[in-house]
Amino acid sequence: MAYAYCTQSDVEAYLGITMTANGIALFNLLLPAMSMAVDQYCNRTWNFSGTVTEKFDALANTLTPFANDTFYTKAHISDTPVNPLYPLAGGITEVSVNGSIWDLNYVYTYGYFARIWARANTIILPNPLGYKSVTIKYVSDDAQNLPALVKYALVQWVGRQIQNSADSGKELLSANVGTVATRFKQDSMDAVPDFVRLALDPYRLAPIDKF
Repeated sequence: MAYAYCTQSDVEAYLGITMTANGIALFNLLLPAMSMAVDQYCNRTWNFSGTVTEKFDALANTLTPFANDTFYTKAHISDTPVNPLYPLAGGITEVSVNGSIWDLNYVYTYGYFARIWARANTIILPNPLGYKSVTIKYVSDDAQNLPALVKYALVQWVGRQIQNSADSGKELLSANVGTVATRFKQDSMDAVPDFVRLALDPYRLAPIDKF
């Protein structure tokens, strides 16, 4: 991974231990897979850098096509203007429609979506409804900026897997010393533990392709 969602030091601090060679090997095995699981559950990624480029349809698919003016992005568009001449465009660096550069004076950003001022009769389209005719390039403050709650949940998850690796990563709830009896917590979902899902749910987006 170009960007690590947590570090060995994070997990050691959480567990209050110094990992052995076996623990480090297990951490290195778990981190990429668990980070990918976070991305898949949230339908997004924080593991990117640079300008994001996305394509959208120019017209709404209706019996009477009209110009789309609202485009929902995969990442949060930076509120800091890239160009001070166009403060309302925020982190958007360029908008083009069928290859023609759009005037950023008519581009507006609202966090996870952008709007452009357009009319259907002003757009020359390469196909009837302008599929993927609108290209938006923007700077995102999500880039390599994992929310603290998501990171904490991942540290907990990795830590639990390492701590309880001999017990299939399950959380121990109780154990009797005499006639040995052990009870483990069962998560309602096998792949992602309940406490991790609770932390990730506020950051979960509708299913989309990650860029």
